[in-house]
Amino acid sequence: MVTVLTETVYTCADGSGTCNMQKHIRLVALPPGIGNTGPVSLQGGTGAHVGLTGYGVDNGINGDGHISGNIVHPDLMGTPPRLRMAPAAG
Repeated sequence: MVTVLTETVYTCADGSGTCNMQKHIRLVALPPGIGNTGPVSLQGGTGAHVGLTGYGVDNGINGDGHISGNIVHPDLMGTPPRLRMAPAAG
């Protein structure tokens, strides 16, 4: 087992800004590959996502994960989130 702390910048697909996410992931060797699980936290961003905060859990196999949790954006309180993000290039 290995524990990894990463900080990743995600870019919104519609160009509205970026989000900063910190992941504290535990990697474990499993029969289908390397399992990854651990807490994540959203820590602001740029553009339309400056006030974005949140937390959740990342679960996956071989780096293909699924993050679930809660997102709070002060400008969108009561509006369902529509975020499609990918890690920033570079």
